[in-house]
Amino acid sequence: MTPAPAARQRVLIIDDEERIREVLVRILHRCDIDADAAADGAEAIGLVESRPYDLVILDLLMPGQHGFSVLTEITRRRPDQAVLVWRVCILAQTTTYPSHSTSLSWSPGCGHGYVQPAGRPRRC
Repeated sequence: MTPAPAARQRVLIIDDEERIREVLVRILHRCDIDADAAADGAEAIGLVESRPYDLVILDLLMPGQHGFSVLTEITRRRPDQAVLVWRVCILAQTTTYPSHSTSLSWSPGCGHGYVQPAGRPRRC
């Protein structure tokens, strides 16, 4: 009897820019990862409620419901959900936060921040 294939990982991308959503979904599919995309917070919260995700990639700078409130709502509904916050450096440079780590520590539900150093991206 052959073992069942491993379940594919599932990622949710939340970004108001359609082109970014399309490109990220395409890249993840090439890496054999299932990906869903949401254009705003309400759509994203509905998807998070309907199925589990291994990772949520969240754009903070969205019109309407801001990324911090989306982050708070996702972690309230799924406390163990892994969320990668997108565009932290831009947020830090365009607000009164002295640094991106300050902006992350300010945000509810966001325990750790990481900015990848410049270099070659990892290929799938």
